[in-house]
Amino acid sequence: MSSGELVIIFIVAFLVFGPERLPELARKLGKWLFEIKRAAQDVKVHMETEIASSEKEVKEKETPGEPYPQVNSADKPDDNNK
Repeated sequence: MSSGELVIIFIVAFLVFGPERLPELARKLGKWLFEIKRAAQDVKVHMETEIASSEKEVKEKETPGEPYPQVNSADKPDDNNK
């Protein structure tokens, strides 16, 4: 938003609500925005915690060393014995 648009919005709000109610409405709007911002931050922290714990579980399940199990030659089917 440009500053001109904000001025127009302020003038319209001033005309609609009047000088007595405008400060009260501004405080309520500020409280709502603060609550929304805090709730969004809580969700973000919760999601980051869950992602970190999931990544930790995946790393713990991985075995150190080779990522794939070794296949013994005795386990492979022998194509020559058909």
